[in-house]
Amino acid sequence: MWFCKFWFWVGLLLGLGDLSNAQSSFSLIGRQSNLGTKETKTKTVEGMPVVFPVDQEDVLELILPMIQSYRAKRATMVDEEADAFQTLVGDDTKTLLKTRLMPLIGINEVSQGFDSAYQQCAKEILEVGKLWKNWSGDISELYLWNSVTIAPFRDEKSRAISFDELSYQFNSEGVTMTIHPPFVDRFGIGVGKFKTDLDVNSPFRFDLPLLAPPGVSAEEISSELEGLILPMAEAQRGMALEIVGKDLAQWLIESMLIHEIQHGYFAGEVSPVIVNGLARVHLFSSIRKTYEGGIEKLLPQLMYFSLPDDGTDPAEFLSQLETIDPLDAVGPEFEEAASRVFMFGLLKAAQKTGHDKPPLLVFKRLEIATPDGGYDQRSFIKELRKIYPDLDWGIKAARSELVDMMKEAFVPPQSEVETERFRMPESYVEMPFSSLNFTYPRKLSNAVSKIAPEWAKNLEGARSKIENRYGKRNYSDPVEILDADLVSLRRYGIKVDRKAAEMWALQTALIENIDHFLVGFYEMNSVQIWFKEDLKSMLSSGVEVPGFSYQKASDKVTFEFNFSIAHSEKTSVKEVVEETAKSANRYFPVVLEREKLEGKSDEESAAAIRDGDVLLSKLCQAAETISPKALVGRDVQVFSDAEAFFLVVHELFESELVRSYIGSPDRRWFCDGLSNVVAILECDRRFGAGKGLEVFERFFPPEKGRRLMDKVDLLNWKAVGDEDELIAEVDGVVSAHYYFSTMVLLKALEDQESDFIAAWLAEISQTNWVRTNSETVMGSYDALTGEAGKLRAMVTDVSLTQ
Repeated sequence: MWFCKFWFWVGLLLGLGDLSNAQSSFSLIGRQSNLGTKETKTKTVEGMPVVFPVDQEDVLELILPMIQSYRAKRATMVDEEADAFQTLVGDDTKTLLKTRLMPLIGINEVSQGFDSAYQQCAKEILEVGKLWKNWSGDISELYLWNSVTIAPFRDEKSRAISFDELSYQFNSEGVTMTIHPPFVDRFGIGVGKFKTDLDVNSPFRFDLPLLAPPGVSAEEISSELEGLILPMAEAQRGMALEIVGKDLAQWLIESMLIHEIQHGYFAGEVSPVIVNGLARVHLFSSIRKTYEGGIEKLLPQLMYFSLPDDGTDPAEFLSQLETIDPLDAVGPEFEEAASRVFMFGLLKAAQKTGHDKPPLLVFKRLEIATPDGGYDQRSFIKELRKIYPDLDWGIKAARSELVDMMKEAFVPPQSEVETERFRMPESYVEMPFSSLNFTYPRKLSNAVSKIAPEWAKNLEGARSKIENRYGKRNYSDPVEILDADLVSLRRYGIKVDRKAAEMWALQTALIENIDHFLVGFYEMNSVQIWFKEDLKSMLSSGVEVPGFSYQKASDKVTFEFNFSIAHSEKTSVKEVVEETAKSANRYFPVVLEREKLEGKSDEESAAAIRDGDVLLSKLCQAAETISPKALVGRDVQVFSDAEAFFLVVHELFESELVRSYIGSPDRRWFCDGLSNVVAILECDRRFGAGKGLEVFERFFPPEKGRRLMDKVDLLNWKAVGDEDELIAEVDGVVSAHYYFSTMVLLKALEDQESDFIAAWLAEISQTNWVRTNSETVMGSYDALTGEAGKLRAMVTDVSLTQ
């Protein structure tokens, strides 16, 4: 394919001050993406349901023995792993806890209820062992996913694929698998980590990604999967030991800390938030030196809390948490979250006092005696504030930080949640001046009045220059696609309809009319002057401000010009250009920092507005020199009907080849070469003998191609897939590849009947699309012609075409 995405004048948009990483893109040409089948089949194998893409059944048959081996191994291992849970709840563990807990919280002896509390914990640990055995001993379902169906579970930025019970992280060294038992929260530490009250505890669901590109054999794919499937049995054994050795131990310690703090320090009613928060601070003190990854990784895990799983909206829950004082009584749904706030607030407050021990040990060091019968909540908090005078500050800061952390993890991005309708803040006003409309903070009215006349005058002058340079040329209409053209194309064995044909005709015409888009770009007439703080506030609260986004982590405000184009097959070029001129986000943005303008004069504020503008002024300055090449990397080129028809036929034919016959990475020589051949033949049919080759050689001059013949490597010519190259970039080595791929196919077809292309495609389609590659193409040619090796020889040595 020759056409793709056009970047709109990126050079003028770099360094937009507060508008960090401003982006501007303009996409004209339709893209083929997510190729492959979404259709799945289900079969049952020895009681195990298997769901897989219909074109991957050959892979399934090859990996089933591995799956059966995995199931057999897990069946023999799981009893041994379940028994390991027993080792954590014996008398030795109870004795060890007694000796360790007393000094940890500054008490001389454990409470009378220690043994019964321990037995309750032991019972819950054994429940976890039962859940593990049932979950880990087999597979409940096996799912195979291809690159299309796996898309909802894939994060392209982090190169990770996450399912409920299994995730994959891809890196330069390979892939790391992480298992997520449904009864173990994948985040956090201690209390809240385990869920023993599951309604359903079915065996492990195994999700396997099939991410090899089209054209890879089933044998190669199964060989790769062997490195994922067979080690999984041992990985689950190791995970059981990890749960026994660390996670359950931390849960047990915190549970018993809660019990002993409650009974060793308090009398009567006291909020669980206080007791649980104290226990977690002391847990932090006990494991901080041994935690892998250090305190930086420990603290987020320790602060994490589970959100309610009763259907509560996470955003609403966290919004309510922002208003709760954790030292007051709170509802049970907030106890876990509030205790984390209290714990983290204590840690923050302690940093300002110099106390390096957790609170209850500080009480002991300062010889603060526990009242007879124990503290009540009020007296304990009073004593706590004496030791930590910044406690309230610490809690407030902790609450803000924890809520932000949980929002980032659990609240969907703004694009996935309902956003408020955009309205300018009440403190902003509008002022039309000549052909411009200004929107700005009211306090900048005098400053805007000073710059409005010069900006309007400069833009009007720039528009006049652009209009004189590019605005007087008539629009070039799309080439007409006749019914006879569609009939003729179908005889090659491809599916083609008028909608697709006219879409490509319009896309080709849009390239011819790129100068009209440039003229329309100068028709923007709105200036928005913002205080960055107002943008941040609105965007953070869920208000969608057209064109703007805010990244809290980097504190960056970004503006993106969005020239969206929606058109049907009946839309004219002029209509597309005019509709684009009306599209959203087309205004001149200026973003200022309020604090930098405090106390400034009107002249100084006007100067700040000028400095904050990097688009309008540069647009005006460039009016005499800018060309359409700044938009697409090429100057205006008006195609003849034959040239435009050639390009349309090429794109129609190639898009169908990729969609229905071959999608492998080594396909390009075949797809582009055969598409050019068909375009040559169709041009001859419609415009006269010899016209097709004439057009082809105009696009790809033979002398340029032959000059670079020794650099051509067709089988390794990279398939660009969804990111096609601009026609302006088809030059040099790339142009030589286009030229010689076409020469190879012309030579291969010169002695064949007129219906050979259709027969060849039919032969190719005997191989499943997901398995078809260059070998299939060449083998099919050999089978049909009986000339084994002829095509391969030319593909590997293009000099044979001369």
